[in-house]
Amino acid sequence: MASFQKYETKQGIKWLFKMYTTYDPQTGKKKMTTFRGYNTKKEAQKAARIVQDKIDKGILADDKITFVEAYRDWWDTHKRTLKPSTRYKSETIFNKHILPCFGKIRLKQINQDYCQKVIDKWRETLSISTTKDYRGHTQQVFKYAMQHEWIYKNPIQFVIIEKQDEHSLADMEDDETENFWDLNQFEQFQTLAIKEFDYQDFIMFIVMGYSGLRKGEMLTLRWSDLDFKNKVIRVRRTLFFKNKREIIQSTKTGSSKRETPLTDKEIQFLKKWKVMQKEHFLERGIKDIEYVVCRENLKPLRLADPNEILNKFLVNHPELPKIKVHGLRHTFASNLYAAKVDVKTAQKFLGHRRMETTMNIYTHVAKKVKIEEAGKYEDYMKNAKSK
Repeated sequence: MASFQKYETKQGIKWLFKMYTTYDPQTGKKKMTTFRGYNTKKEAQKAARIVQDKIDKGILADDKITFVEAYRDWWDTHKRTLKPSTRYKSETIFNKHILPCFGKIRLKQINQDYCQKVIDKWRETLSISTTKDYRGHTQQVFKYAMQHEWIYKNPIQFVIIEKQDEHSLADMEDDETENFWDLNQFEQFQTLAIKEFDYQDFIMFIVMGYSGLRKGEMLTLRWSDLDFKNKVIRVRRTLFFKNKREIIQSTKTGSSKRETPLTDKEIQFLKKWKVMQKEHFLERGIKDIEYVVCRENLKPLRLADPNEILNKFLVNHPELPKIKVHGLRHTFASNLYAAKVDVKTAQKFLGHRRMETTMNIYTHVAKKVKIEEAGKYEDYMKNAKSK
C-alpha cells in the first residue's frame, strides 16, 4: 500500500507517495521508493495505482543495480553449496570472463542483443561446450535477479550459440575423444618410459593408463586404496591446488567414487615400487608412507607435474601421437572397447555420471578402428595389384 504526504517547494505545495517496489540487494528485504512532484493528492493516487499495476504485471525493476552487484549477492549464498574445487573454478570463470563483459552494466540495460554479442565473442575462441558453460554461469545471476524482481526477463535465455565449422580450431582442441593411444602405442610408451622415467613417474602413468584414474585421483591414491587380492583400486578422493596450497576432497561426483580394475601387470609394477619407495624413505627413518606417489615431504605431487613430465617426453618421441595426461583415461576406455567390455560396465569403471560420456568415447574409438581397418584393406589391394 502507498502512503501519501504533502511537502513544500518553491512552486508551492506538492504531493508524494511512498511504496515498496523492489528488494535491497544487500539485505534481501523490500525496498521503499519515493515518488515526488504531484500537484494534488488525487494525481498522486492515480500515479500510485499505475506503479502498483506495473509491479503486479512484473514490468517495474530497480534502475540502479548492476550485474556485479547482483552477482556478489547471489555468490555469497551460492558458494556455500559448492565443493572447494568447483567454487574456485566458478569464481575464476566469473572474474576472468563474465564480469569483464557484464560487471559494471546496470541490469536493466542488458538486453538480448548485447548478450548475443558477448556469446559470439566467446565462441570465436572457445568450444561449444565451454561457451555453454559460461552462458549457464551467467544465466544463474540473471535468474537470481529475476527472483528478487530486479529484472523481469532473462536476456541471455534465448541467445544462439553458433556451431561454426565442425572442424574449427576451438572444437578440435577441446575434443578429448581425439586424445588417446591405442594398445600398441601405449605398449610402445611403456617400453620407452620404463627406461627414461624415474620409477615413481613410470608408475603414475602406468596406473592412469591401465586403470583410468583422473590426474587428481592418481595423486591422492593411497596404498590402502589398492586391493591386490581382488585386483581393484578404490577411488575415493581427488586433488586440486588453490593459491599454491593442495586441497584434498572427495571425488568429483558420486559416480566418481568407484572401484576400477587392477591388471596383473600393474600389480607386478606396484609391488616392486612399494619395496623401492619403502627402502628410499627408510634411509631417512620414515616408515609410514601414505601415497603411492608423493614428494620428498610425503605430500602429493603438484597437479602440474604429470603434464610437465609427459610433455617433455613427447617432445623427444615424435613417433608417438601427442596426447594430454587426461588422454590416458581415454586410452583405458579404448582398451575397454577393444576388450568388448559393455558400455554400462565401462561407465562404472570410468566413473562417468552420464552414459553418453562413455558412449562418445566408445563411438570415436570405433570410428578410428574402422579407419585403420580400411587402411589395411587399401594396403592389401595395392600389394595385390603390384604382384
